[in-house]
Amino acid sequence: MNAVAQVKAAIPRELKRRVFAAFALREEKFNRWLRTQMEAYVQQIEGEERNTNDERLAGSETRG
Repeated sequence: MNAVAQVKAAIPRELKRRVFAAFALREEKFNRWLRTQMEAYVQQIEGEERNTNDERLAGSETRG
């Protein structure tokens, strides 16, 4: 089994109620949704970092 960690956040109670109601209507689970969002975020950030590094490398090649 994968190691797991709990996450704690402070959000307005009304927002929490609305979000969990939306999850219930779509038969979505918060843990699954959060994991999906976090994975997408990390992939986006890693892609941006790769693009920045590629641009830096391309810039140095044109100068050299």
